[in-house]
Amino acid sequence: MFRRIKIYDRRNLEYGRWTYLLVEQEGKKMKKKLSDFVWEYIAELGIKHVFMFPGGGAMHLVDSIGSVEGLKYVTLLHEQACSFAAETYARISDNMG
Repeated sequence: MFRRIKIYDRRNLEYGRWTYLLVEQEGKKMKKKLSDFVWEYIAELGIKHVFMFPGGGAMHLVDSIGSVEGLKYVTLLHEQACSFAAETYARISDNMG
């Protein structure tokens, strides 16, 4: 489940300080964001639906979720509604996501 990656450079590459990492993964060098790794790991756990509250602090997560196949993003505009939806989904489907 865990992949080995080699980090080459953590300097500012495009948008902000520490936004991108230069990594080597499966023999290829590429530029990735930490939020890409977060969503890939969540997808590897078998989670299919993600309930999120969008906002400035989560913009990297919102931006990266579209790059992962098989994850559906459910937008809710209130934190409490988000937690209710996630809990109800888990109870009905007997699955985390």
